[in-house]
Amino acid sequence: MKSRILFLGLALALSLAALTTPAARAACPVNFCSAGRAECLAGCPCATFYCDPVGCWSDCSCPIICLD
Repeated sequence: MKSRILFLGLALALSLAALTTPAARAACPVNFCSAGRAECLAGCPCATFYCDPVGCWSDCSCPIICLD
């Protein structure tokens, strides 16, 4: 059981290391944030958009009611 937990921990550590390597960061397109922002705002004009071009992740939060 301990070896299984150790193996899973090692697998998780390796996958996280692979995501933070320069090669993984280079896989993010140049227009990643601008394209994501356009898509986010097209669905909700008063959305809050966060983007990390280095980590290649974004978040679009649309409130239930837009007060713009």
